[in-house]
Parts: sequence; structure tokens; C-alpha cells
Amino acid sequence: MALIKCPDCQRDVSETAAKCPQCGRRIASARWVYIVLALFLGVFGIHNFVAGFNRNGAIQLGMCVLSPVLGGLPLLLLFLWILYDVFCVTEDSTGRKMA
Repeated sequence: MALIKCPDCQRDVSETAAKCPQCGRRIASARWVYIVLALFLGVFGIHNFVAGFNRNGAIQLGMCVLSPVLGGLPLLLLFLWILYDVFCVTEDSTGRKMA
């Protein structure tokens, strides 16, 4: 089991720990939460905001908002993007594996 540094307090923490015992910062993301959010709220990009991919989340939210104006194409692209996220994204924005 490897040790990683907490981004906030720089204390050594197990890579499988959910949060830092010193400062309480969340270390590991739950992959199942990411998948559930992607499946139910994916068109709003909520799953990407939670995982720290703020730019992707903002783009997905923008596509959702603009889809009534632009027709169905943005929703089709969002659906494909969400499927990609569910099956291929295994790390959060900091590069840590989602447990």
C-alpha cells in the first residue's frame, strides 16, 4: 500500500483512505457515485463537477442549456459523452483512482 501526500496538510496518507486523518480533506472519490450521477444527472455535468473536471462540467451544462435552441444534436452528443465518462473515466481531476 503506497502513501500519498494530502494536498492540504502535506501529511502522508494511505492511497486507499477516504479522507485525511489530520485535516479531514476527502482523498478518494467513490466511482459508484460518479457513475450514478452520470446516469441520472449527466446532462447537467454534475458528475464532472463532483470529480473536479469543472471545465467538462461547464461545457456539458452549457450544451444542456443550449439544446432547446440548437435542436437535438447537443443532447445526442451529451448522451455519447456520458457513456464515455461512465465506462472510461477511472480517475478524478487530481489523477487519483476512484475507488
